Amino acid sequence: MIAQKKKRDFVETFKLSEGGIVGVWDLITKALSVISVLEVIILIYKKIIGYQWEDYKPLIDELKAEMKKHPNSTEKEILSKKKEHYKLYSRMSALYKFINLWVSCHVFLAAGMSLILFYLITSDNHFAIYSISIYGIWRVFEIIIKQVRIILFDTIGKHRIYIKSPRRSIILLIHNIVEMIFWFACIFMSACFLDSSIITDGSMHLSDLFRWSDFIRCSTLQFTIFGDSYTPLSGLLTNQSTLVNIAFWEILAGLIIILISLARFVSLLPQVSDQILEE
Repeated sequence: MIAQKKKRDFVETFKLSEGGIVGVWDLITKALSVISVLEVIILIYKKIIGYQWEDYKPLIDELKAEMKKHPNSTEKEILSKKKEHYKLYSRMSALYKFINLWVSCHVFLAAGMSLILFYLITSDNHFAIYSISIYGIWRVFEIIIKQVRIILFDTIGKHRIYIKSPRRSIILLIHNIVEMIFWFACIFMSACFLDSSIITDGSMHLSDLFRWSDFIRCSTLQFTIFGDSYTPLSGLLTNQSTLVNIAFWEILAGLIIILISLARFVSLLPQVSDQILEE
């Protein structure tokens, strides 16, 4: 019976929410999201606490109604009076806090790796170069897949997710954008290390030729305005095919994250009320 239940849960997890091309891409992105460590942790945690959308949605609806009746009360104060709801809500709140910590720590990790790669690593240390760049590529891919799923697929079907608030989602997304800019800077650095026409001596550091801010600015411009004609690296981008390919993928990532994800969450923010003062 236990084996059958596990099999049924596994099949249910990958069950298509819709048919046609939407269902196909739902399945593809769902399969790709398995490589995400954070996604796996979230799935395991939800299984442990017995999270089901059908159980959680009435709780949220009731909470919203109570918050309207008692605008000066906090979520915790309202739910503390309902013991049957408070346990599940507190466990989900712990998950949200873990996600916040995960995202914040990875921003500092990406920034730290870019500094280490720029100032401490030499071009003959291939293990460190490949390790940092591969992890950076994996993190960028993980973020993009997660954002695509949140925007297009995770809001439908039985296993839909509940977004705690649009404001929180935007703040986390901005953290993701900063992290991706740092990881792409690391990838640019790795490509320069592995190009013998740029680094001619195996004992050289990138700091001997460039400034750390050059890579950060180049990565920021590629991600946000989809081009760089201002930094010293702009000349290399026109001559080195590897750097051109990296720039292409960063521009594509920027299009997905900024034009789709960020625009979507900004549209969900509550309107700012204005007050016209009449004399």
